Amino acid sequence: MPKVKLTACMGLLSCVVLAQSGAIPPLEPEAIGIVYYLDSTTQKLVPLPIEQWKAVGHAKGLGFGGATGVLVLQGPAAAVRIPAADGLAMVVRVSNPELAKLYLFTRKKKTREVELARVGFAGASQKISHGIALVVTKYGESSFKLTPESRLDLGEYAIDMPGGKMFTFGIDASR
Repeated sequence: MPKVKLTACMGLLSCVVLAQSGAIPPLEPEAIGIVYYLDSTTQKLVPLPIEQWKAVGHAKGLGFGGATGVLVLQGPAAAVRIPAADGLAMVVRVSNPELAKLYLFTRKKKTREVELARVGFAGASQKISHGIALVVTKYGESSFKLTPESRLDLGEYAIDMPGGKMFTFGIDASR
């Protein structure tokens, strides 16, 4: 009987040691180049939709009065809605995650827009938007986590990935 108890204790101890040392790896995206929202409550990956965009230029006084370059998405809101919270994170499997850019769009009646560039009178002053800063960290074996440097305000957002793909989402008030 003492041998059975000793064997049972050793088996239980082995399970505890293995459980503590063998951390469960995070769920990673299977698709390459697709941006996923990492739901902080369920740890599930939710794919963000890709939306077609259009670049529009607006010139004042035949261009001598300045010009703006605007990126336009159709529709007043993104399909994926995320509750406002700290710790917002996206996951992507790409070779160059540092090229991702996050933009806050202004909601119009039928579109969402972000001004990417503004040039003043005769090119005297220039403003170019580089987007909202993202922190890139390794996530699992072959993916990266993208997190904004600061908390995002409520609104419409898009992550611009190399190749011209815009992955969209919106931040709503917490439920």
